[in-house]
Amino acid sequence: MGSKEFTISENMEGAIMNSKQQQIPIIPEHLQQYIVDQNYDSYSPIDHAIWRYVMRVNRHFFKQFAHEIYLHGLEQAGIREDRIPRIEEMDAVLNKIGWRAVCVDGFIPSKSFMEFQALQILPIAADIRAFNHIAYTPSPDILHEAAGHAPIIADKDYAQYLKHFGEVGQKAIFYPEDLALYEAIRHLSFIKEKNPTPEAVAEAEAGVQKALDQIVDPSEANLLMRLHWWTVEYGLIGDLKNPKIYGAGLLSSVGESQSCLSDSVTKIPLDINCINYAFDITKEQPQLFVATQFSELNDVLTLFTSQMAYKQGGIMGMRKAIKSKSHCTVETSDGLQLTGIFNTVQTNDKEEIEYIKGTSSIITALNNKEINRFNSFSFCDGFEFPVGELCGLDKSLALLSDEELKAHHYNKGENVELNYKSGISIHGILKHWLRKDGIISQITLEDCFVIINDHSYYKGEFTFPVVNDIKSVYAGSADPESLEMTSYVSPEKFDDAKIKYDHDLIVMYQMMREIRKDNLDHEIVYEVFDKLHLYPEDWLLRLEALEIIQKYDLDKSYKERLENELSILARNPNLQQLISNGLEIIK
Repeated sequence: MGSKEFTISENMEGAIMNSKQQQIPIIPEHLQQYIVDQNYDSYSPIDHAIWRYVMRVNRHFFKQFAHEIYLHGLEQAGIREDRIPRIEEMDAVLNKIGWRAVCVDGFIPSKSFMEFQALQILPIAADIRAFNHIAYTPSPDILHEAAGHAPIIADKDYAQYLKHFGEVGQKAIFYPEDLALYEAIRHLSFIKEKNPTPEAVAEAEAGVQKALDQIVDPSEANLLMRLHWWTVEYGLIGDLKNPKIYGAGLLSSVGESQSCLSDSVTKIPLDINCINYAFDITKEQPQLFVATQFSELNDVLTLFTSQMAYKQGGIMGMRKAIKSKSHCTVETSDGLQLTGIFNTVQTNDKEEIEYIKGTSSIITALNNKEINRFNSFSFCDGFEFPVGELCGLDKSLALLSDEELKAHHYNKGENVELNYKSGISIHGILKHWLRKDGIISQITLEDCFVIINDHSYYKGEFTFPVVNDIKSVYAGSADPESLEMTSYVSPEKFDDAKIKYDHDLIVMYQMMREIRKDNLDHEIVYEVFDKLHLYPEDWLLRLEALEIIQKYDLDKSYKERLENELSILARNPNLQQLISNGLEIIK
């Protein structure tokens, strides 16, 4: 049998736009930093083989065990089983059902992920899992996010849940412990991608456990992450005794998707109590939660939302903001939004807020657009301001007209006294007030004294926002475009962790692809077979060779030898189910 010279062309799949994904107009500028080129040509034939294997196993298994929308949703999302999808093609198809898709660089901050979701944009990591993690990877990859998340969006109730979750998730207040856990999980994912030693994995897993142990009082963000995990990632739906799969983590996990339906995994009716169950990404889940229908997800989320600081505001919200030690926004019933890092709140015996301090400059905004930013005083780095109603006024100071200000003797260049019902007084010469859209957002006094509990504090020139009450408190900036909130980026680059495949092995996988497409004589498979001994642990290439030999009814001795080699490899308990699944598909 004559040998044919074979080399990998630029891209056997055809030409592709390789510039940064066409910009979607609704994406705000602060999210643009996460969008990257998919670089479709960088996917190797092994990557496409991994995609094909997982998708074929999924179709075979999930036609019976996934929610009925799954297979239909694959088509609606423009996902094929024979090759990794091009994200701009997915974007065009999803756009028909009101969603979009963008390519992002692996791990992005949870808050940013939620912002994309709130805009009905699915962020998809371009990377695909390595061969040795074909069953499951903790890292974001295109199998998880394209083949896991996208298909279920075809259900309107579920799509609404994702959008609602994004809107809520970006407002959830997080604590420093959450950032430590995020980084520990990211590090574990990085380590697992490097074909690591057992010791390295154990050390990284211990780091995750240590971060989990630090979480004694879970933040809103942490509790919401649990709800996300038990629904979007690991959710089951339907009858409690015979549920179907819809969670993306299960839909993209060849192994756990099958084991999760066994009686060894406890099935619990979904309700708000699922947030009391922490999860471990390093292990299969001991229990899963079953919703009766997708509309039920929104009911649980709405109940959780009613308990959040952005709905309740007040002292509860302020204490969460202080504990976060990061930028948060407070919003008044007058519509004024104040973004800063808050560190002190003073209350009366009724737990009513009287005075607030912070450690940064403060940004004032209306309708999510910045008005101004300032430090309240010049002699230290920070801000402070009183909260509450003024004596002698029948409405908020923020809503007074110029005529009403004069009627109450609040005249520029004159001494004024602002006496709050809390007992706090502010005295000084009125220098300036800032009005925007009919709202007085801040006042500046010169030669100013603040009297609290009969103690007088000289402030000199003192600028402070006009805050009647605190209706809402939430994470981040009211105007993200105005505040440079740089996200922490780990020095670990996942490109550095990716396994580099042998060139000859890549060529052999590409030959399999071309034979299947009838671009090469199918008897070329013998040339691949003769080199298989160089890769004694590659079960997937053997499956592909066996498939071709069976399809074209080639030499049966080759078939027997392949089946024997696969049988030997299947003695490895980590490969047994993978090989069994593959053999079942190609029968």
